[in-house]
Amino acid sequence: MRQAPVWALESRPTPYVEPANPVSRRTPRLPPYRTCCGHAKIDANGAGAALGVFTALVVARPLQVTLMPWIAAVEKKYPPVFYAMFFVVSYEFMSVFIEARFVGTAIKNLLL
Repeated sequence: MRQAPVWALESRPTPYVEPANPVSRRTPRLPPYRTCCGHAKIDANGAGAALGVFTALVVARPLQVTLMPWIAAVEKKYPPVFYAMFFVVSYEFMSVFIEARFVGTAIKNLLL
């Protein structure tokens, strides 16, 4: 008798097996610092908004005063380079700088 190929055996759905312990079917308990929606408790009570305003005033304002004139000058003098770099930086913000992390990790591993 001829045996079925391996790919045919792997593509069959596995049957559902009921867990032996009914407690294991419950959703896991959340850590104490998280609420039901996945946000930290500081977000839920409004302190997150105050923290955001404070950070904007302390960090963003000095950056705006020191960096914005330089960035505006680069935009006017070299528009193609500025917009290409702006696209790259925007993409990195969207991807949470994962490529920069990979490069940083590679450099660290080379140096150490």
